[in-house]
Amino acid sequence: MMTELQLSEIRHYLLSKKLPIDILLEVQDHFVSQIQDVIKDTNTSFETAFEKTKENWARDLKLSWNGSMDLEDSTPFMRTMRRKIEWSNDRKALKYTIIHIILIFLSAFFMNTKAFEVSVSITVSAPFFYALYQYIRHYKTMELWRKYPNHILTLHQTSMFWFFSIFAVWMNFLRMFFEAPEKLQQTLQFQNSQYSISELLLLFALLLFLISVMWFSIISQKKYLEQIEKVKPFLKYLS
Repeated sequence: MMTELQLSEIRHYLLSKKLPIDILLEVQDHFVSQIQDVIKDTNTSFETAFEKTKENWARDLKLSWNGSMDLEDSTPFMRTMRRKIEWSNDRKALKYTIIHIILIFLSAFFMNTKAFEVSVSITVSAPFFYALYQYIRHYKTMELWRKYPNHILTLHQTSMFWFFSIFAVWMNFLRMFFEAPEKLQQTLQFQNSQYSISELLLLFALLLFLISVMWFSIISQKKYLEQIEKVKPFLKYLS
């Protein structure tokens, strides 16, 4: 069993590696387990076991800049975790985006123009308003990370606000759509499209971009709320 002083030493070391706190907690568990194993197997002191464990993690926890747009130094371990998280969120967002696109196609075939206009408006707007509702509902929790500007509480804390950044794009799409909803409906029915090729590509690109970003934000919000509950007990150790 480790003392509070020993656990504090591990915490401070991991904090120096600029790990997001939710990931730090997982790494801390690995550190504690590996240190205890070294002590048990070699009958050595905590300090020696701690140094041995740091050596084992040295490559994964080496701070460096990898040439990305983010100018902050980070560790290979953190970059790997970021890619896994983003890929997981991307897949889920894509799944929901495809469902929305299918619903839009179905409404084009089985609804009149007025009903199609209402259906598309709801389909495109519902994720935005749901993300906004979640933000308002959990406002204090979702803004908690701003109290700790020197630390990342979880990698989900910035992407959960992406839906705000596409507000202008969302409004632009709705403006284009409301001007002539029958044009989009006829296009989706594979009739003669009244859009030029460039207009058509822009419209579909906007549609895919809007829905996927909204769902990415919603998924990030959900995961942030889950992770922040694990992080809260650790916040007392942050300056």
